[in-house]
Amino acid sequence: MIASPLDDLLVRAANAAEQGHLQEGIALYREVLALQPEHAVARNNLGCLLLEADQVDEAVAILEADETGLNSQQRANLGYALFNQGELHHAEQVLRTVIDTDPEDSDARNHLGMVLLHRGQTNAAIDQLQIVVRRFPNKVEAWNNLGCALREAGQHDKAVRAIEQALLVDPYNVDARNNMGCIYREMDQTELAIEELQIAVHLEPENPAIHRNLALSFHKHGDPHKALSHLRSSLRFAARGDGTSQIHELLHELEVSVWESPNKNDSPGDTGPLETSK
Repeated sequence: MIASPLDDLLVRAANAAEQGHLQEGIALYREVLALQPEHAVARNNLGCLLLEADQVDEAVAILEADETGLNSQQRANLGYALFNQGELHHAEQVLRTVIDTDPEDSDARNHLGMVLLHRGQTNAAIDQLQIVVRRFPNKVEAWNNLGCALREAGQHDKAVRAIEQALLVDPYNVDARNNMGCIYREMDQTELAIEELQIAVHLEPENPAIHRNLALSFHKHGDPHKALSHLRSSLRFAARGDGTSQIHELLHELEVSVWESPNKNDSPGDTGPLETSK
């Protein structure tokens, strides 16, 4: 049987997405919707790819186009897209309708936990995330998010245990390693913080947030030279406007600290011009 043009596009789009070719997958799913605008799977998958590509506004527009006709998974994705857009109240409404229909929907409840956390409802967020990890103990994202919520509540020991559970499931989870490093730094355990963040930066060497956290950890540990190196890396990989003003302030502080160091032979190396991302 010869595949139809629509089926061929769907297969090619799915293959592109699976191989990490986001823009190719996005273009192909757009072609599907041009041929069949009501194709629910293509609309959902396109919305997810747009989210992954940080094209949040378009993802929301795609997923929201037929909000009343969305199934639970699609509505959970819409809630997550709205969360990323900063529309926290709408995101909470959408996610609660999913949970009301299916209390076992772990994705929707996990997303709801993060929405509540960002709305400042820390205890409510912890409650939702604890429900998820009790029912689905292998859900890394929920353990990681629970760690973030517990950290926000000032319960650092419990936050460490939650992140440890995430890493038991997935030792290579970058978000968990990064969060563990931040928690340890706040607990003044800077050596452990640096150890976790060095693993994270090895896994994602061009992640500006991890380099920034390593810089802060080395700075707190009393090593301005390494802090300066990672801060420059953070600037090099950061998107323009991504908190770069605060980074420049710390950069100046570290440069002064390095050059005023009593060990004049301990050179910070080639300072060179700073390079920000285009």
